[in-house]
Amino acid sequence: MSFFSKHPEKIIHFRIEYMHDIEVLKTPRLELENLPYGINFDLSKYLDEHLYPFGGKVVNAKAKLLTEKASLYVKDWFGTLATFSEEKGEKIVTIRNDESALFYWALQYIEDVQFFHPKNLVDKIKNTLKISLENYNKN
Repeated sequence: MSFFSKHPEKIIHFRIEYMHDIEVLKTPRLELENLPYGINFDLSKYLDEHLYPFGGKVVNAKAKLLTEKASLYVKDWFGTLATFSEEKGEKIVTIRNDESALFYWALQYIEDVQFFHPKNLVDKIKNTLKISLENYNKN
């Protein structure tokens, strides 16, 4: 039984350069209207909300902008999917995107942004940084 037959409702991303031994199956595909995304599936919106091709849960994440260049990075990567505000004298951005993609993006710009919502994203970032620091301190 393949992943597809177990999870027919998932959108799956493939890297074409890793494909080999491709076989065309006679398994019927699901019609778009039978998927959770439905007939109104908007590919452009889906791609906007999935910075990296993980296909995960889309969240409204919030982060503090720690440097002047942080807002430029956010605008470059997220465009209109990011909204800027000020809370208690701090520059804040809300970004609507895939939570897994935001995790990797946060690591890329760790000196410029600090996520504080959602909690599970923050906890994952903290845990990864803790493990990384331990690894680098071993030698």
